[in-house]
Amino acid sequence: MGWKLFPKEEGSDVDAAHAADDSQQDALYPFQEATDTEELEQERLPAASRGRVFAACFQTSLVLLVFAFLLRARAATLSAAVLHTDPEQVNRLLAFPDHVEISHVAVALGCAAVISGARLLLLQKWPAFAEATDRSNQQVLQNLEPVDLVWVSFLPGISEELLFRGALIPSLYPDWRGVLIAGVGFGVLHKSGGRSWSFAGWASLVGILYGFAFVQTQDICVAMGAHSLANLVSASLWLQYRQKNS
Repeated sequence: MGWKLFPKEEGSDVDAAHAADDSQQDALYPFQEATDTEELEQERLPAASRGRVFAACFQTSLVLLVFAFLLRARAATLSAAVLHTDPEQVNRLLAFPDHVEISHVAVALGCAAVISGARLLLLQKWPAFAEATDRSNQQVLQNLEPVDLVWVSFLPGISEELLFRGALIPSLYPDWRGVLIAGVGFGVLHKSGGRSWSFAGWASLVGILYGFAFVQTQDICVAMGAHSLANLVSASLWLQYRQKNS
């Protein structure tokens, strides 16, 4: 059975008191049961157990981190030799920050806020994106506890950013070209787990934003922080909505 995204109409069989209590959540995830004329393009995958989600998240993050460090070790040489980029510029992107810049924290928070706001808007305005998001979240988050959202948000956020932004961009072009290539690749690889091309397109745009934040600040922690926080906000809102309406 599918779910369609549109506001609840007057005269529905949900009583007024319940509808009033849920008004804020319905504004964020206003799902309503779809009719038989609204067929899902893809079948929903069964929700994974908490242990399975943790194992998959940890193992995948570990693999991404290994690939990231291997690629980073050769990034400067590879980029300069093959693409004739500036080695100094590449090395600046490869360096880890030795202190916290308040302006970089502000950039990370700003990116997370923009992405979270845009995601909420798309959930209300783009049914295909809402369905893909709900299908993916249901598979991963359905059996998790609120405390689990920390590791399920930060493990992918850190590992994915270190690979796609912190390793791939310096290995290609340490500028907008690398940002675009890494962003598109990031989006294409998100076409999995019941997700649609609309979700992949969103992931590409988000990846490009993370990439520009990284290149401008030359601080991979900015992209890691923004990605992890955006994950946390999205997962928290979805789990809160599902628990309240289950």
